[in-house]
Amino acid sequence: VEDGGRRKKSRRKPKPLSAATWNVRSLLEDSGDARVRRKNCSSCSVDRKIDFIVDEIDKFGIDVAALQETKWFGSDVWVVGKRVFLHSGRRLPGVGEPAQRGEGVGILLSESLAESWRRG
Repeated sequence: VEDGGRRKKSRRKPKPLSAATWNVRSLLEDSGDARVRRKNCSSCSVDRKIDFIVDEIDKFGIDVAALQETKWFGSDVWVVGKRVFLHSGRRLPGVGEPAQRGEGVGILLSESLAESWRRG
């Protein structure tokens, strides 16, 4: 389309981000705080709770999700499938301190948002 002899650039509208929150009540496994990365194998039959959460978030096409009450200790970054999970919880208890579990929050980022986060 021309406007006074100049051609207008067509711009695509950016896709709006979709966000969600989820009070997960706990991401602890029955066997405790087993946050091991799932191996890429077809024979793996045990999924972690975080894998289930990611699958559900993916079904709805959510770009960023805030998760509450994870009950995980420490702060870390986890790669779960094509998503990144930024987590923060209580500090790890010292020797002889009770291991009280509570709180814990995380942000689950889609692949495209994770790339933006990595770039800073």
